[in-house]
Amino acid sequence: MQKPCVVNAAGVTTGGALTELLVTRSPSGAARATLTKRYPGADPTRTLRALGPLTFTWDDGAGGTTPDGGLDEWSGLALRGNALTTMRWQITRGGTSPSISTEPHGTGWGAITQLVDSPLYDPVTKGWYVYGLAPRLRGGALVRYRVEFVPTPTALEMRVRPAGSVSGFGAVKGLTLVASGVKRDVLLANTSTGHLITITVPRTKTMTTRTTRLRDRTWQAFERLVATSCGDRTVLLGVDDDTGRGTVYDLSHISGSRVAITRWRGSVPTRDLRLIAPLRGMDYEPARGA
Repeated sequence: MQKPCVVNAAGVTTGGALTELLVTRSPSGAARATLTKRYPGADPTRTLRALGPLTFTWDDGAGGTTPDGGLDEWSGLALRGNALTTMRWQITRGGTSPSISTEPHGTGWGAITQLVDSPLYDPVTKGWYVYGLAPRLRGGALVRYRVEFVPTPTALEMRVRPAGSVSGFGAVKGLTLVASGVKRDVLLANTSTGHLITITVPRTKTMTTRTTRLRDRTWQAFERLVATSCGDRTVLLGVDDDTGRGTVYDLSHISGSRVAITRWRGSVPTRDLRLIAPLRGMDYEPARGA
């Protein structure tokens, strides 16, 4: 039996608390939200200005290395000021002393306002890709970075290197990954002119893009998009910061400009989430077909 499609997201509240957002669909077709604060408001979470997709992992403590049944961890890339940083929030189950750790990866990220990663490992380049939206760079640019782990005498060191950029994306507002493959990544975006588009980025040395329009109007309200894959379908959350509400859509498999889009009834509260991004589990599989 197929699991019901849901939206899994993580966010940071205005008070700096790490929060999980789970959106499910009621039998009547209405969107229902469950907000769960996982980590209290604290620095450096309060100072984040952009949040990339987070991954949730856990250790069940079977080896006896963690007390009270295990350790929960949320980790991912984020922007703090001008720097790219790996954030890790850890909580021991049953414990009272949560911890935050940060790992900086260099500065020069001041122009980037959104982060989207494509975690599918590329055996040729021995890494994966991160995309950044820079709306004020050359009239609006989509910038690509290659992430790889490099052996050092003491450990594996994560390095992030520029891997191209394409201008012409000044109208883009929300940006999220909807498909990833060995040949290309597919991003979904909405624009200030009301369009819903896909941005296809081949995984080639020289970065190029192909934009395909899925819808012509009514998509301008959303500042942020969060996509969760569900088989060959996608559940999409569009966040409107002006109203503090999120709208959920069910998207069929995207083939060129052809896609069926069904809106869930109602909306969900998002006003308290200053930042929001997809939340992935250890069993995460990006939508293929790219």
